[in-house]
Amino acid sequence: MTSRLQDIAEGEGDLTKQLESLPKDELGILGNWVNTIIENLRLLIIEIQSTATAVNHCAEQSIHVAHSNNDAVNLQLSEINMVVTAMNEMAVTSQEMAKSASTAADYVNAGQNFVDICNDKVSENCQAIEEIVEHIVFVSNQVSDLEKTRHKFIVFFLPFKTSPNKLIY
Repeated sequence: MTSRLQDIAEGEGDLTKQLESLPKDELGILGNWVNTIIENLRLLIIEIQSTATAVNHCAEQSIHVAHSNNDAVNLQLSEINMVVTAMNEMAVTSQEMAKSASTAADYVNAGQNFVDICNDKVSENCQAIEEIVEHIVFVSNQVSDLEKTRHKFIVFFLPFKTSPNKLIY
């Protein structure tokens, strides 16, 4: 039992193994509680890994959406540039000035609508990224809590490591 606890305390412990062949005394009861702590730590680590995977998946989706939005913005910028070029060409002919201005205004309005849509998408992506950051902070806090629990665990069992034949009551 002491070698297993020493293995866990030194950070090399396999949290899938439990303390076995425990006596039916106070030390055995303590061993059962240690087994419960080990199982809880193992489950917490699994949950943290699952959450990290989900956060990573969300980040990848956000990146994909951001790239798609960037492509749409670039396409619309290209279309707006074509409109500007068309407006310059139409300005050369004074007889079609009014018609060209009306057409250009329509294109600009359509372009502005696309820009507004893109701005909305960018805002949605920013919000999604903020949510991902919140998830990352949450996971980071869980990892920090786990580290604190691990430290408390090590401090608690340190007397057993340094004096395996001495029991402190």
